[in-house]
Amino acid sequence: MLARRLQPKALRSTITLLVLSLLTSCSNSEALENFVNADPNLRREQNSENPRPNSTVNSSQNNQETSSQSENNQTEPEPEILPSSNSEQITEDLSSNDLSDFPTTLPEEIPLYPQAELQQTDPELTAESGSLTLRSLDNITDVANYYQSQLQTQEWEIIQPFSLDPDGNSQSTIASKNNLKIKISLAELLDTNEDNSSQTKIDIAYKPFIPNLSSTDLEPNIESEVLPNSAEDYPEATAVIPELATGSDAIQTTTTNFADLAEVREQLQQAVQDVAALGILTPQTKDSPPQLAPNELITRRDYVRWLVSANNKFHENSPGNKIHLTKKTSQTAFKDIDINDPDFGEIQGLAEAGLIPSILTSDSNNVLFRPDAALTREDLISWKVPLDLRAALPKASIETIEETWGFQDVAKIDSQAIRALFSDYQNGDRSNVRRVFGFTTLFQPKKGVTRAEAAASLWYFGYQDDGISAEELLDISIN
Repeated sequence: MLARRLQPKALRSTITLLVLSLLTSCSNSEALENFVNADPNLRREQNSENPRPNSTVNSSQNNQETSSQSENNQTEPEPEILPSSNSEQITEDLSSNDLSDFPTTLPEEIPLYPQAELQQTDPELTAESGSLTLRSLDNITDVANYYQSQLQTQEWEIIQPFSLDPDGNSQSTIASKNNLKIKISLAELLDTNEDNSSQTKIDIAYKPFIPNLSSTDLEPNIESEVLPNSAEDYPEATAVIPELATGSDAIQTTTTNFADLAEVREQLQQAVQDVAALGILTPQTKDSPPQLAPNELITRRDYVRWLVSANNKFHENSPGNKIHLTKKTSQTAFKDIDINDPDFGEIQGLAEAGLIPSILTSDSNNVLFRPDAALTREDLISWKVPLDLRAALPKASIETIEETWGFQDVAKIDSQAIRALFSDYQNGDRSNVRRVFGFTTLFQPKKGVTRAEAAASLWYFGYQDDGISAEELLDISIN
C-alpha cells in the first residue's frame, strides 16, 4: 500500500530530473530555442494590427513626403530651352520680308521683293532720298523678272531697262514715277555652301526726279560695315555695263562691210566674217563706217533679229523651215512687246513658233521679253538649238549634262537650256557650245554673250551631218 503511494512521487521526480538534464544538455541548441520560441508569423500579424505609435508617425510622414514628391514630379514643367542668338541667325527665315523692319519713311511706291530680307539701310534715309540693301534666296533672273513686271504694272517710266554685265553676275535698271527716280541693282552672290545655292543682293537707291539725272547720282550710300552673308562674303563682278542700243535706237539695216572685224578674237574670226558676208548682221550704231562692236554685249532683241534673218537665209529655198514674221495679232506674246515695236515681227514670230517661252506657251514666268537686256548663254542655246534640231527638245536632267558636258555649274542652268544643251552635245564639233565658247567645264549660264559670239553661233544650222554652214552657203551663192 505504502509502495503504491510512493510510486507517483517517484515517477514525478524521475520526469523532473529527465527534463532538467535535457534542458541542461541543450542550453546552446538553436533547434530547441526555435522550438520553444513564439511563432514569428504570429508576431508580424500582431504588429500589423497594433503598430507602435512612433512607427505610425514616421510612416505617415514618409508617405506624405513620397506623395508630395510624386505630385511635384507630375506638375513641375520641364525647363524650356531657348535658342541662342547665334542659332537664330543661322536659321533665319528669308521666305518673306517683315515690313516692320523697313523704315517708315520709305516711299510706299517703291516695290520690295516679297521673298527678301532687309540687310542694311542708309542712316540718312528720308522720304525724299536714301538707299537700302535686301538679300533673297531666289536667283537673279527671278528677281529681275519680278521687278521688271512690277515697274511696268505700277506704271513706272523705264529710263534704263535691266542690262547684264559681261560676267552675267549683276543687273540694274532705272525708273521714275511721281517725281521720284529709283535705281535697282541686282548682284548674284556666289554662295560657297555645299548645295551651291545662289542668292541675290538687291540695292535700291532713290532720289527726287531731276531731268538728266545720271545713274551715278543714284549709287547707294551705305556704310561699309560687314553684315552676315552680305556681298562682302562673296566674290562678284565689278565690270562696267556698256551702253546697249534700245528700242527705236536699234539699227535695222544690215550690211556686209564692218570696219572693226579685226577686233574679233582669233578663234571666231573666220566664222564672223562668213556670217557678216551673208548680209544678216546689223551694226551697233549709226556711225560711219559701220561698226559691229564685236566685243560688246548683244541685246536679246538684236539676237532675235539676227537669228530669224539667218534661219530664213539658210532655208531660202525651203519655205517650210522659215520663221514667219507676224505683223498683226489678237494676242501679243509678251506684255512689253507691242505691234509698234521695231522687232515685233521677229519676236512674235519666234514666240508663235513655240521656240521661246511666252504667254502663248502658258509660261507665267515669261510674261516679259526684256528686249533690251543682254542675251545670256542659256538664252542663246535655248533659242538656237531648236532651229538646228527641227524637232521637240528631248527630256534631259542635270545628271545627263554632268555626264555629257561635265559642267561644274549645271545646277544653275535653266531647265529649258538643260534640254537644249543635251541636244547640242549630240552635234559633236558642230555644236554651238564648242564652236562659240570652245572647251569649257563652266557654262556660266547667266553670262552675257558678245556680238561676235552671237554672230559665230549663226555660222551653222543643222543637226549632226544634216546641215549647212555659212561657208557652204556663200559658195552656193557665188556659183
